[in-house]
Amino acid sequence: MSKKNENPYNEKSNYGKLFAIWRKAQVTTRAKLLEAAKGLGMNDTAANATVTVLISPRASEDVCRGKDCLGNISAQGHIYFAEVLNQKSGEEKRFRLRYREVVLAPKTRNAKEETKAVKVAKAVKVAKAEVAEVAEVAEVADVADVVVD
Repeated sequence: MSKKNENPYNEKSNYGKLFAIWRKAQVTTRAKLLEAAKGLGMNDTAANATVTVLISPRASEDVCRGKDCLGNISAQGHIYFAEVLNQKSGEEKRFRLRYREVVLAPKTRNAKEETKAVKVAKAVKVAKAEVAEVAEVAEVADVADVVVD
C-alpha cells in the first residue's frame, strides 16, 4: 500500500480503527459505520460522533454550498474526503472514501477567536475576584463595627 493512501489517524484511536474499516470496504453507509463503531466497543454517543467526524469532509466548496469542505476540525479532511454516491429512492446515503490528489492545508482554529475567548474568561475571573474582595471587605467592616460597639 502506498504511503499516500495511509490511514491519516493514529491506528490505535477510535478514528483510526473505524477509518481502517472504511478503507477496507471503500463504499459504506452511515449505518454500517455506526454498527462497526459499536462493534469496537463504543457507546451510541461516541459512535455517532466518530462517524460524523469521519464522513464530514467533502470534495469541494461546490458540494458544501460555500462552506468549508474540510469537515469537522478533528477530521483529516485535507487528506481525504467522503464522496456521496447517487442513491435510489428509499436507499440510504452511501459514501466512498477518496483521497485528495493534492493535499490541502490542514484546518486550524482561528487564533484570534481563541485569544478573545481567553481574554473574556480572564476578565470574568477578575470581575468575580473583585466582587468577592468587596464582599469580604464589607464583611470585615461589619465585624469591626460589632467589635467596636
